[in-house]
Amino acid sequence: MIIMSIGLKRGTVCLEKHQKAWEDSADQTIAEIQNALDGIDADVQHVGSTSIKSIKAKPIIDIAVGVPDFESVSARNDKLKKVCIFPASWGFDDHPEELLYVKGDFEKDTRTHHIHVVLKTSKEWKNYLNFRDFLNATPSAAREYEAVKEKLEAMYPDNREKYTAGKSEIIAKLLEEAEKWREVMRLELCENTCGATRAGICENVRQDVRQFQGQDMRLGSTIVEVDETNVFDAARIHSVSWQESHRAFCKADFVALHTPERQREYLLNKLKNGYKLYMLLDAEPVGIVAVKESLIEDLYVLPEKQNKGYGSALLEFACTKCAGTPTLWILENNVNAARLYRRKGFTETGRKNVVTNGLDEIEFAKQ
Repeated sequence: MIIMSIGLKRGTVCLEKHQKAWEDSADQTIAEIQNALDGIDADVQHVGSTSIKSIKAKPIIDIAVGVPDFESVSARNDKLKKVCIFPASWGFDDHPEELLYVKGDFEKDTRTHHIHVVLKTSKEWKNYLNFRDFLNATPSAAREYEAVKEKLEAMYPDNREKYTAGKSEIIAKLLEEAEKWREVMRLELCENTCGATRAGICENVRQDVRQFQGQDMRLGSTIVEVDETNVFDAARIHSVSWQESHRAFCKADFVALHTPERQREYLLNKLKNGYKLYMLLDAEPVGIVAVKESLIEDLYVLPEKQNKGYGSALLEFACTKCAGTPTLWILENNVNAARLYRRKGFTETGRKNVVTNGLDEIEFAKQ
């Protein structure tokens, strides 16, 4: 059996370590689907084992597409076929909960992508997101799942049907845990961002997070703690966001030094020095923040995700983790950050630190 970085012959099982190529392929396919479904209120996300970075997976990309109805998607089959996305052979009567589309080399009986179209209001949609986010945020659960997969791979390398059936018990168990985890995360996020009490939001906890944020955050939004297993995702956010925010007043060669690899070491050093790091996920990592005692630092949101409520959510979450009055420092020329902090109840204390000639860092404290 020939193993490719993406793609596997139908009916066979072969697990590979996570590859960046899977993420790139998922991004490309998501863009193709979004273009083909333009005008439909579709949420397209990378799911399944290839979206869980710490475990092995079959090299077949799973994409979940949440839609308001199936008919509007079926009407776009011709557009989907133009980007080599075809309806699967199974009948809708056999699987009424979803439409399945596939990509691959059909002459070689190889599949590279499975596209699962489900209703946004369905349990299937929630399961896809909950399973992915829970395993990405919980290394022990991810390892437990991987161990079962590896055992089944050894038993059924040429029988994917039995391999899949063998996973049903562990998947059901992890989905139950994932739903409880999601509820806890939403409760904490709701309490930390809108001041609601647990009693006051219990009936609403299963609704979309945007109901509580009043912003663009989606169902999959959660805040997780950063450790060595996911620190590189946090470092990438730090690198991209730091470079963008400092480009206007720092020399280009100095900005270029702040690579994800360099910022990874910076963040690991913070962890060693007693900081707690948190990362906001909305399908993919979006923003980070660091807290030590009452000091908030390194609040960064990816440039393309700014002005959507993520910064506010991270700030208010960080405030709940402070041991005393939350404080933070910003460059005096960072007017956008200053505006956010004032809106969230922070005021200048009058303390300053000289950063460079002509540029000070000023302290804010929450009132």
